[in-house]
Amino acid sequence: MTDPAPLPLSPYCPSSLAEQLLSGGQRILLFGETGVGKSTLTAELARILSERGLSCFCIAADPGSPGFGLPGTVSLGQWRESGWQVSAFEALCTLDAGRFRLPLLSAVSRLMQKAPLGLMLIDAPGVVRGIAGSELLTGMVELLKIDTVLVLNRHSKPLPLMNELLSLGVRILPVHAHPEVCRPGQKTRAHKRTGQWRTYLAAADDLTLDLADLH
Repeated sequence: MTDPAPLPLSPYCPSSLAEQLLSGGQRILLFGETGVGKSTLTAELARILSERGLSCFCIAADPGSPGFGLPGTVSLGQWRESGWQVSAFEALCTLDAGRFRLPLLSAVSRLMQKAPLGLMLIDAPGVVRGIAGSELLTGMVELLKIDTVLVLNRHSKPLPLMNELLSLGVRILPVHAHPEVCRPGQKTRAHKRTGQWRTYLAAADDLTLDLADLH
């Protein structure tokens, strides 16, 4: 059995990609390894589509490095002028999408049921190898009824999970990663998560309980 022929990569052009996505259905999964620019492209596509008067929603499905929302959760958001506005979230209490893929798939499915009608982008976790990557990719496509899988990939690398992608029965749209993206290190990701938590907690209220008054 020979390996499948490589699929050609489209150039990184958000405006052109937005046109292609509009002709191919309402549910788009952005797939690719960590640090390849999925969250950035998701936001750019949402901005372009909203400027055309379309309602655009997104599920940030990477609990370890969410494009919006809180670390350890998956969140449903709608694009506004200032960015993503979270309307619902599911707590996973883990940053590891690969090991906890079944709870992740269940949480994403519940958020999809809460989503209003409109174009939906799903920003997938950067798990693209082995059984974990295969199960997450296949599970999301089947559970969420994905129309198009937009695969962000660096030019020097083969598409991840090529056989699985070709077996899905949906449109596959391979796209060049932005030339300036780079894989973030652990410290960079930890710093980003800390910033997201601080932003969330800045609007919280402090509540002090007197243990002597508790029964």
